[in-house]
Amino acid sequence: MGVDAVFERARKSYPYLDIATVYRTLHLFKRMGVVTEVGIGDRLHFELTDPAGHHHHMVCRVCGGAFDLSPHYLEGFRRTLAEQFGFEPDLDHFTVPGICAGCTWQKTSGSKSSSGKQSASQTAKAAAKETG
Repeated sequence: MGVDAVFERARKSYPYLDIATVYRTLHLFKRMGVVTEVGIGDRLHFELTDPAGHHHHMVCRVCGGAFDLSPHYLEGFRRTLAEQFGFEPDLDHFTVPGICAGCTWQKTSGSKSSSGKQSASQTAKAAAKETG
């Protein structure tokens, strides 16, 4: 959830709330490990921390969609950096920018819905159907 969304929701209950208070509180929650800061596009979003472990995202530069990425995909990357460079990366919360399957499929097929744009889930399902 973006800072503006948190601010708007909290302001319904606390009309005199200042956005600086929201930023300070979210950063305090981050230091305490309650929330995770995720960069999606040019904005920061905050998510509740997953008590089960690390949380990673793939973020589409075209549609702005964010998709979960399992930590096991980064284990080989971490191991390579440690073995070849003696470097221990901080991969607790990792975001990979790129173009999602749905947008790639839409770009290559030129397919659009009647509204002019398919949802990310529609295009991802269609791309999965074509590839497999």
